[in-house]
Amino acid sequence: MADRASPWTSEEVATAQRMKARGRKYRDIGAYLGRSKKSVELKFLYLRLSPEERRMRRGKKRLRSMTENRVRSIDRPNEMQIAERDERFGKPRTFAMLYLGDPLPGQSALDKRNMEVSHG
Repeated sequence: MADRASPWTSEEVATAQRMKARGRKYRDIGAYLGRSKKSVELKFLYLRLSPEERRMRRGKKRLRSMTENRVRSIDRPNEMQIAERDERFGKPRTFAMLYLGDPLPGQSALDKRNMEVSHG
């Protein structure tokens, strides 16, 4: 099989279309061209798209690749967030906290409201 990332040449596309017109199966076309059956299926699916749909698909791929690196750097917690996490989870926990999902002391909505009332 050819390298996964190798683009289709115009000769390969023309050959695949001729073979398909003669009733060949995707598996046979792929074997002849040195590509997988799935690669051939996806190429024919792509060829059936309108020019507008092709442009939209290329734009989505470009956008996805541009945002992947940006999202990864945003998802990393900063030092302050790590310290806060360590402080919260370093406190002793009761059975109810662990198994029933009770919040840590000072973290429940009631505790926060009571702190606001007492300070306000």
